[in-house]
Amino acid sequence: MNGAPVHSPPVIVLGSSSPRRRELLGQLFPTADIRIHPPEDDREEDLSPCRSRAEIEQGLLRIATAKAGMVERQWGETPFDFLLTADTAVVVPCDEHHFRVLGKPDPLQYPDDVRGWFHDYYLGRTHEVMTAIHLLTRSKRALSRLVTSRVTFASAAPARVDWYLRTGESLGKAGGYALQGIGGCFVEQLQGSLSNVVGLPLLETLELFEQGGWQSVPEQTGRD
Repeated sequence: MNGAPVHSPPVIVLGSSSPRRRELLGQLFPTADIRIHPPEDDREEDLSPCRSRAEIEQGLLRIATAKAGMVERQWGETPFDFLLTADTAVVVPCDEHHFRVLGKPDPLQYPDDVRGWFHDYYLGRTHEVMTAIHLLTRSKRALSRLVTSRVTFASAAPARVDWYLRTGESLGKAGGYALQGIGGCFVEQLQGSLSNVVGLPLLETLELFEQGGWQSVPEQTGRD
């Protein structure tokens, strides 16, 4: 099969320093040789000017694709079977037609920033988490996918938000919370992929690998 792994175990380059993505990818492919190789330049396209859902989706796909190109150049001539990159954003509605991307809060003023996000966009409301995944095979075939989950937070008193902020979990998290951590106590409903909110949609990632030549189920050999 074109693009099928040639190494045993297959070599997967993960272009991300996220421990959550590494953990999820390892659960998906426990026998693979996963190499962590994030982009050396962590600067990426600023999505804050984007206001439409389409602009945000296209921007995320561009970022994931750009990361893959950068990691491939850094990787050099060493063979690999698959190279995976991803980019996740928390997207909140401003009105019926306009949206805003919430990135990682400023470490110097994160309590005020995240407190405002909870009040203005989260509590008693629904927001979206989008992840763009980009897969490059050893034959240079490029595949991309965008996955969206909808997260609804319950209403909560300001004191609970302040308690959460004191945990420090908001730091370094897109949107200022971690669903897989203490932030999960605010979630009332989730529509779509749970692992997408954590940072890597498992089903869609597996489907992308299968399109690229990964055999999840070994081929059956015929009987004499």
